Formats: sequence, C-alpha cells, structure tokens
Amino acid sequence: MERRTQSLSLLESRILSELAYVRTAYGTGGDASVDSARFFTLPDRLAANPALADLIDTQRDVYRQNTESRAKRHASLLDQQRLTAERLDLLKQRRTEVERETVIIAERLEAFQKLAKRKLAVATDLMNLQRASSSANSSLLEVIAMISETELTLEQRRLDLATFAVNARGELAAELSQVRSDLLDVRARLDPATRAGMVGASYDEAADGLPALSGDKAAMLDDGGAQYAITRVSLDRPGAAASMGSPASLVMPGDTINAISAAIY
Repeated sequence: MERRTQSLSLLESRILSELAYVRTAYGTGGDASVDSARFFTLPDRLAANPALADLIDTQRDVYRQNTESRAKRHASLLDQQRLTAERLDLLKQRRTEVERETVIIAERLEAFQKLAKRKLAVATDLMNLQRASSSANSSLLEVIAMISETELTLEQRRLDLATFAVNARGELAAELSQVRSDLLDVRARLDPATRAGMVGASYDEAADGLPALSGDKAAMLDDGGAQYAITRVSLDRPGAAASMGSPASLVMPGDTINAISAAIY
C-alpha cells in the first residue's frame, strides 16, 4: 500500500511539473524554447529515497515524452499557421492579377461590341472575347472564394495556438484530479495502526520536516505530494464509544480515524 501511495505521489509531482512547464512555455507571453527538463521537480522526501529510483525514472521518461509530444504539436500548429498565411498572401496576389486581366478583357469586349454594332467586328472575335470575359470572371470568383476559405483556416490556426495552453492545462488538471482522487482512496484503505502512525509522525518536525501547526490545524498528513490538514476527527475505538476532538489528543494504535473536516494543499 505504501508503494502505491508513493507511486501516485510521484505521478502527481510529474503532472504538476508538466503544468509548470506548460504555463511557462505556452502561456501568455510564453517561451516555447525554454528547457523543459528543469521543470521536472520532486519533493525531497521522494527524490532522496533510493527505493523509488525505478519509479522516478519512469515518471521522468513519461514527462520527457509528454513534453516532447506537446512541443511537436505546438510546432506543427505554428507551421500550419505560417503556411496558411503564405497561401493567403499568394491568393491575394493572384486575385490582383485576375482582377487586372478581367478589366483588360472587359475593356476589349466593350470596344468590340461597339464595333459589332457598326458591323465592323468579326463575329468569332467577339465570341472569343465573351468567353474570355466569362472565364476571367469565374476565375476571379473562385479566387475570392479560396481567399475567404483560407482566411477562415488561418483564424482557426490562430485560435488553436491561442487555446493550446488552456487545453493542455485542462487535460493535465483532469489527470491530476483523478490521481488525487486515487491518493485519497488509497489513504482511506490504510490500516488504523498505519494511519495513527502517520498522524503521530506529523507532530515530530524532526522526523518529517513539517513545520509546527497552530490554530485549529490539529494534524498534517504528507505523502510526498499533497498535504492534508485534519482539523476535526471522530474515532472508532474497540470497546469504547465514538469520540470527537483533535487527533493529537485522541489517536491511539488500533483506532479508526474518520476525518470530519480536512483540507488538501
């Protein structure tokens, strides 16, 4: 059970590291070229535990793979935006050329139509100009439609980039929520003696490095990741009536702890 708790705590730390990197690299005013490796951090009590070396290596590899994959997706969006913008520029240039051709053909057609009224124009030449004018107008409409479509695509690419960090944080937040839920479930399954020991240890600053608590925060459980401050508990003790109060004064080996008021940090 302890191994499972440590594994989940490492998983939680990896997700928090990814969140920190995403905020720095892809948030407003972010720098995607920042070194992702320096954002992978672990609580000292986990990082210094040699028995967790294999789990730490696994989470470091997952962190690296995730950050590299995310960086490739972001770079791809940047390339798509650049290419779409270049295509839009070319289409606008094409529109200018087609508009010029359309004007020239229209002027020639108008002149031939005047000549035709005076019986001075060849009918086949007039028909050719009419076909050319129709073709030029069709080409112009086609280019205009392509420009509109490309502008929409470019706006979508810009939106994808603008929401990249938000979407990434949302995915990581959902994963973090699940991990913390699993952590709570695992801690709830701990046997009473272990839970009593965890609460008792929280009062020994030299043992776990936690600061002294004050006010109504009667006990702190820290499993290398999230910390839980227990303020009120009820105890189920074999052969005794249930009682309430602070864990400091009530907890004994064999008791079942029921947290009534707790907060996660």
